[in-house]
Amino acid sequence: MIPKDFDAKEYYRNFIGIITGDGSKPETIQLKVSKIRSPYIENLPLHHSQKMVEKCTDGSCIFEHYLCPTNDFVQQILFHGSEIEILEPQSLRERMKQRLETMLESYKLG
Repeated sequence: MIPKDFDAKEYYRNFIGIITGDGSKPETIQLKVSKIRSPYIENLPLHHSQKMVEKCTDGSCIFEHYLCPTNDFVQQILFHGSEIEILEPQSLRERMKQRLETMLESYKLG
């Protein structure tokens, strides 16, 4: 039963999506977004905490977020393909690398 004083907006404040049970804690995440995708991400933020911290000379941008890096967040980054690169934290970068290596294995001809 949901308590009468339950505040869904506050409860989901640090998440993308509705999955909260994977034990993720909020952390600062930096993403490098390509020149082509930057306007899209700037106008349709991935999360309310998003802020642009740098506009690079090649036209790409670095965005910072403070959120829980749940599977829903990882899926959102995968949606944008090579247009977004996780810069920080290193642990999330490694997690994405492992996911991509696993995906690549699925497509190897045997």
